[in-house]
Amino acid sequence: MAFTFPFAARVQRPRQSNARCIRLTGVSLAVRFGLLCVAAALCAACSSDETVFVGRVPIDAAGGAGATDGGTTAGAAGASGAAAAGDLACLDEPTLGPEGYTWCTVAQASSTATWLSTPSPEEARVHAVSPEFSYSGMAAYFTDPPSVVSIGEFDQLVFEADVPVGEIFEIYIGRDTLTGCGYVLTGAGETEYVVDLRSPYWCWPSLCGNDLRAVGIMFRTHWRSAVDTTLVVTQVEFQTVSGPAGTVNGLNAGIGPGGYCWFAFAWDLGSASWQVPPSSGLAHVRASSPADASAGMGFELLDAPQDLTVFSRLELDATVPSGTEFSISAVVEEIEAEPRGCAWPQVGADTTTYVADFSDLSGCWGTPPFDLTATTRVELATPWADPGELDMRATAIRFVP
Repeated sequence: MAFTFPFAARVQRPRQSNARCIRLTGVSLAVRFGLLCVAAALCAACSSDETVFVGRVPIDAAGGAGATDGGTTAGAAGASGAAAAGDLACLDEPTLGPEGYTWCTVAQASSTATWLSTPSPEEARVHAVSPEFSYSGMAAYFTDPPSVVSIGEFDQLVFEADVPVGEIFEIYIGRDTLTGCGYVLTGAGETEYVVDLRSPYWCWPSLCGNDLRAVGIMFRTHWRSAVDTTLVVTQVEFQTVSGPAGTVNGLNAGIGPGGYCWFAFAWDLGSASWQVPPSSGLAHVRASSPADASAGMGFELLDAPQDLTVFSRLELDATVPSGTEFSISAVVEEIEAEPRGCAWPQVGADTTTYVADFSDLSGCWGTPPFDLTATTRVELATPWADPGELDMRATAIRFVP
């Protein structure tokens, strides 16, 4: 099942003169207020107990204010000790490039990424080739050596790049390849791109409660599509325009019934929107989709992946208009693979308890067919094969032994 997400906005316009912005580099950190730019240079030979300043926030290079222990609490803009840094899985030795970041190529196992020229202060240019459900491109560490930086202090990413017109690509900001948030954009040639950091399309390991602490950024192909393209990046800047992004949720997710992280989605085509934000007692979505697509809402399982074979069924207390066809699905999302799952067709009967019988695996799909042993999420959605609409108010979820 393919994913289609709301694209992050792309705007070409003059820079905000009243925005607080930052370029994080391996040897310098700069903060600009309006027309005044104040730079604090960091000597490469500084001792580990020195304190540096980023804007108004003191940062202890040994792990003081702004340091992270890998939790989800956002902190002040700055860097912690390199020991806390993650790994973006570089294919080659990082090289100094735009903004003083250290740049490298990245690619999942079935993909390739090749520099078309050695990264320089002026540009990083990569040839990226990837099949469906994989990515390739380039990554940049904010500091050298890599250390965790609080990007949650900012709400906007502005970068200058050259991406083929119409080419869908991704920005990923994270501590490592499995802890971070992604944003989807559409190429518009050589121009300035603007990303709202508050609205990621997806976050890992959970859609809920992400603090945007990161060691670097990736510019990569869209994992859903087979791609052969060239990506060029010349400038990267983080700004605070409306206020800090703080903690963000992918797909407008929120904590809903059962304490699960609920999200609204439209895979491939269609639309889905919350009627009210999810709460402990209600998740209410309205969705529609054409044929060969699906839309609705879902929730992540706690401590996923989970083995659902220890349960006999799932019970959903919900209100769905009489006669509305929908499905309850259990899905596993795997690296470099199309999601696999099992679906149990349902028919709306107003307010009642809807049941997914886990002994019936006739509706499972994928290669190999899914068997419920490693489920990551549950989806409540329009049928895949036919056009559909769904207005659902879910109030409770139970997994019954």
